[in-house]
Amino acid sequence: MNLRVLLIATSLGLAGCAGGDDPAESGTDIGSAGTTGDSDEPTDSTTAPSTSSSSSTSTNPTTAESSTTDAESSSSTSGGSTDTGSSSTGDCVLSTEGCGCDPAADPECGDGLVCNADNVCEVALCPEKKADEPNDDPFEPFALMDLEDDDDPVLYESQLAGEDDVDWYRYECNDPFIGLSEPNVDFAVPEGVRACLFLHCVADVNPIFECPAGTEAETAPIGFLPGCCVVGPGAFEIASYMCPDTSNDAVETFLRVEDGGAAECSDYSVTYGC
Repeated sequence: MNLRVLLIATSLGLAGCAGGDDPAESGTDIGSAGTTGDSDEPTDSTTAPSTSSSSSTSTNPTTAESSTTDAESSSSTSGGSTDTGSSSTGDCVLSTEGCGCDPAADPECGDGLVCNADNVCEVALCPEKKADEPNDDPFEPFALMDLEDDDDPVLYESQLAGEDDVDWYRYECNDPFIGLSEPNVDFAVPEGVRACLFLHCVADVNPIFECPAGTEAETAPIGFLPGCCVVGPGAFEIASYMCPDTSNDAVETFLRVEDGGAAECSDYSVTYGC
């Protein structure tokens, strides 16, 4: 009986071993796990590298194009900046010859230049700069030194720059003592230049007087001031005048020099006193 049991057990063990070595079942189990089967598949092994290569190829050219575009943009911007600078260099510079006068500067034009009627800087007829300019406005005359009736006469020199230049001056004659001052001028001007003297009482009235021989009566464009003029060199004085309705005989004296030669620099001098 023991022998029969042993034989049955042996027989059953051999049957079990034969069942575990079935190659079909073993292949199925391994394929299901996906380990050996995947490594033998050619499609899966080529797909992954292909995807990586495609991504790398499409990304790199894009980056290169972007860099190139940026470089071109920078170059274009730089070029635009250069063009702008070149354009501004060709523009007129204020205060230079042939360009506009600079109202914020004093003087409005550079050395050797004057501001003409068109507000453009041009070469001055008179090479030396006149300290009394601008003085072509009778309401803004150049101020000379005030005098008293016993002061010595004062010499002042200047120039007329062309036929359109007009020079206006002002000084005051004071008389600290009883009696009248005697405003007087000596115009040393070129032939054809016209020079005038006008009076105005400090008490804000116009004086009454007669022009001396050799002069011509004239009225100034400021306050209808009475005056006397000569053409060419000449000297004269207002020996007697009257400031009506006041005991203050002090007077303001206005001088005007005009009619210089066309396109000429006319030198002149004025000796004035009281």
